[in-house]
Amino acid sequence: MPADFEIELPEDWEERFPEIEAAAKKHNVDLAREGNRIEVAGETPVGKIAAVINVDGNTAAVEITKKPMLIPKSLIEGEVRKALTRYS
Repeated sequence: MPADFEIELPEDWEERFPEIEAAAKKHNVDLAREGNRIEVAGETPVGKIAAVINVDGNTAAVEITKKPMLIPKSLIEGEVRKALTRYS
């Protein structure tokens, strides 16, 4: 399935992954990394969210695999972009 959106990661994203993972945990989001594939799972007040992120170089292709019906993908994309700008 094609990505829902792409985002540019900082060049040192692999070195900073533990920092990003710790920040995600503070928001009850789990990240499971295997090479350049990252699985994301979390919970919102209205339901579960999940995504698969495939990284090629510094480009992350994000596919949202689970979301509450009431939350648009654009809102999830905005939150991901906002969170990752802290690490740019």
